[in-house]
Amino acid sequence: MIKYDGAQIGKTVSAGAAGGVMFSITSYVTFVLIGHGPLANPALQSPKVLAVLNELEPLPLFATKPHLVFLIYVLFGIGQAFLLRSVAPAWPERAGTRIWRLALVSWGLSCLFFEMLGPLNLLGEPLGLVALELVFWAAAALIEAAAIVLILQRNGGLEATRFSQIRQTAGF
Repeated sequence: MIKYDGAQIGKTVSAGAAGGVMFSITSYVTFVLIGHGPLANPALQSPKVLAVLNELEPLPLFATKPHLVFLIYVLFGIGQAFLLRSVAPAWPERAGTRIWRLALVSWGLSCLFFEMLGPLNLLGEPLGLVALELVFWAAAALIEAAAIVLILQRNGGLEATRFSQIRQTAGF
């Protein structure tokens, strides 16, 4: 069982919140500022996707209550930070390795899963646009993971643990 003291919880929540903010900013830049053209182009996009985004009531939360989406991203970031804290002893201690692993877990279990079941399966979004969105999600997951890992490692939130010390001693 993992035990956390108050300082560890505070560092973890702060790192996760920062990661969630970075995820939100990156998602806005990629999906809205960069991707709006092709993603909203009726010649490229599925009519179902366009109807869901622009016509069918209720409209998506990111259009009607973006602050709630922002809060959800922050809460997911906090969850990611606690996930990292729980698996960090089994992962190599290098920040780059942890960033890639956390980003891949986030992207694979959340973004890829969502894109395959929602836009591709239910809404008939073209595969090329799904691929573009997966790249956008990958950027957001990578930047979120970098924020979480770097903040926790900088603040001593992921110090060497008994397992990682054993792993080093054993040579792997």
